[in-house]
Amino acid sequence: MAQSPKEEPSKNIKSIIAELEGDHSLKHVETAEKNVLPSAEQIDQERTQRKLIEGIETFPKQQLKPAQTEEKNTLPDLTQIEQEKTLVSSS
Repeated sequence: MAQSPKEEPSKNIKSIIAELEGDHSLKHVETAEKNVLPSAEQIDQERTQRKLIEGIETFPKQQLKPAQTEEKNTLPDLTQIEQEKTLVSSS
């Protein structure tokens, strides 16, 4: 026995209303606050970090000076390579 499409929504609505208006047997629950507020020290640290970042972001780029970099990493010579080979093979 098929119901007409017009009857279905009204029955659904009636059942929902009856469920909402009916008695509910809910258990009593104690709530506990789990959000820990930050300490004054943590707030001060965050403030100094914000000021540092803000200072970096607002620094005028015109005050920067060009710099020349020097690479001081020298490549090993043949004797050093041979020494390392003997250390690795003996281990």
